[in-house]
Amino acid sequence: MKGNEILKKAYFTEIKGVKILHIKGKPYEMGYQHGYLLADKIDLMINRTLLATTAYVASQTGSNLEKAEEILWMGQKAAEPFLPQEFKEEMIGIADGVKDAGVDITLDQILLWNTNYDQWCIYCHPNYWKSDNQVDNKRDFQPSKVIKPASGGCSSFCAWGEWAGGDGKLIFGKNEDNFNMPEQLSNRMLVVASPDGGIGHAFLTYPGMIGLDGGINADGLVMMTQLNSMKHESMKGCGIAIFTRLLLTHARTINDTVNICQQY
Repeated sequence: MKGNEILKKAYFTEIKGVKILHIKGKPYEMGYQHGYLLADKIDLMINRTLLATTAYVASQTGSNLEKAEEILWMGQKAAEPFLPQEFKEEMIGIADGVKDAGVDITLDQILLWNTNYDQWCIYCHPNYWKSDNQVDNKRDFQPSKVIKPASGGCSSFCAWGEWAGGDGKLIFGKNEDNFNMPEQLSNRMLVVASPDGGIGHAFLTYPGMIGLDGGINADGLVMMTQLNSMKHESMKGCGIAIFTRLLLTHARTINDTVNICQQY
């Protein structure tokens, strides 16, 4: 009965080919709605897409699949202490919702999946092993064995005024084609979130992920991350999706965003 009451606040629909998830309530409730309504799609992300990330990391690091999976779990464990409680509760809700929908996915798998983008960003460039990333120098990667990927990056735009069309209000656009792992592009979705303790907001993501890399909130704050690879990278901190949701949920001004970034 409790689950039914939570689910009444949410729905999943598709409009002109765009998948849209509406979630509402406390962090756990929003996570439960997400998990229950998209359980079958989350199953695909965990058991197909995440495995492709493992294969990608194996290729980038010259490791076998078993070692690459260990690397990913090390990254998740390094990031977990920095996870704000509200988003930990949302991930717990996702895991519970998936379970109640009859799909065998664990909280640990949800936690790992939610570091997927951060880990992909670290391993998509050739200098990650020179940092304190995850393992505190327990690994000795050989750069000569690593294949450098083609160049690429994120993109987004803002437009406003009469020339932009419509009524001249702000238009925010971004692509979501930087991932092409199995099942991923066909499951891109827009999430419209109405949190009890924050600002209503919308963002693009994938099933089982509480966020990705940008969005817009009801107070007109627009944000998008841009990849800027550095020699020294670490999973010890808040990830891209976490900052996305922190800013969209709690920031009404640019000063708010600066304060949140400094705090976390």
